[in-house]
Order: sequence, then C-alpha cells, then structure tokens
Amino acid sequence: MKNFTPPCRFTCLVALLSFAGFSRISASNFHLAPIRIELSAQKANAILQIVNESDDPVTVQIHAVDWKANGSDEVFSDSSEILVNPPIATMPPKGSQLVRLAIRHPVPITAERAWRLIVEEVPQPPKAGVISMVLKISIPVFQKPEVGQAAPQLAWNVSNTNDGSLQLTASNSSNVHVQVKALTLTPLGTESQSIISSMAYVLPQGTHIWVIRSDRLRNASRIALDAETDAGKLHEDLDVQSK
Repeated sequence: MKNFTPPCRFTCLVALLSFAGFSRISASNFHLAPIRIELSAQKANAILQIVNESDDPVTVQIHAVDWKANGSDEVFSDSSEILVNPPIATMPPKGSQLVRLAIRHPVPITAERAWRLIVEEVPQPPKAGVISMVLKISIPVFQKPEVGQAAPQLAWNVSNTNDGSLQLTASNSSNVHVQVKALTLTPLGTESQSIISSMAYVLPQGTHIWVIRSDRLRNASRIALDAETDAGKLHEDLDVQSK
C-alpha cells in the first residue's frame, strides 16, 4: 500500500524552508511519450520523446535496468541490453529531445523480457536562496516473445487478514506480463462494490498483492472479481479464505 501524504506536508515544508532562509522552491516539469514501449526481434528499435515544459533548461540522463519478478517482489539490476542514444541530453525551455532505443541482441525469445527505462533530471548548480527538486520518471519496456507466445494467465486468491482487511493475490503463470488497470470486488448476492484503481504489472512467473480495507467487503465469504487489464476484461468468483 502507498503511504498517505498529509495535505499540509508540502505547505509545512515551504514554511520551514522559508524560515531557514530559502525564498523559492524550483521544480522542473517534463513528460515522456510513449509511456510504454514494446519491442520484438523484428522491431528492435523505438523512439522516445522527452518534452521540457518548464521555463528553464533541463538536463536528463537516461538508462535502462532489468526488471524481473521474484515472487511478489520486483527486482531491478543494471542492464546493457538496451542501447540508449543519447544517454544524456539538455533541452531548452519548452524544448524537446528524441531518444533512440534499441535491443543490443535482438534474437527471438520464448519468454517476455522486461526493463524499466529511467529518465532522471541532472541537478543544476545550486542558487542562493533556492532549493531545487529533481524529477525522475520510469517507463516499462518489453520485448515480446516470438516463440511459444501464450495468452496471459492469472490465478487469483483472496483471503482475510488479521486486521480485518482482504488480501488479493494475482499469480501469472504465462510467459507475458499482465497490467491490471482497475479492480471491482462485489460480495456475491449484493450490489455493494469496491472499486480499486491499479496500474500494477504482474510479470511472467510473478505475483502481485493488494491489501484492501473496505467495510463493504468485511465478512464476505464469496466475492465476484472483475479486472480491467491490457489483455482484456477478466472475471472470477472467489471464495474468501480464512487466515
């Protein structure tokens, strides 16, 4: 679960910084397109556009990391399999930069490979009275399997936790990822729904866990699950397991 950020935190930070002698907070703003890249042995190249929306020049560095599943954990490690050109770029105010990506060894594979492309702002030299906040964005990059490609296969399990919440687990036994975009859980026999926004990726042979705190689902013994994914809509009726 993501930590909740109190609404006053940024305001309090500004007040503390002002008290400490800082007169301004500077933060860059840039965006990427596309926000997901899919490659293959036949289509081993792609172009990423970075757009600087701020009023100051922005310098970014770009690199890829391997992205693998270890049960419910995601493991990241340095990778040289994705070539990035240029690996560092400076954009003028309101300017943009095209970045070319390529698989170093574009051979057919039987199981999807995944990377995260990291685009990170390079801090500017400090200015008197100004504290700078740097921006870091990552997007997924996939190489789809050409041999033995299978449709995504998710197995679902839901159970009670000791604090009265529900733990929903999705396990992916296929050779391609599934992105779960939204979940709707409905106790069978009722119309009381709990809708959960989600942008979670379940990597091949990996799992993802959601801990759901909802009075609408409390004491439910059987739940209808509807999931919106990048592979289409999924539906399952699940028995709630006791811990």
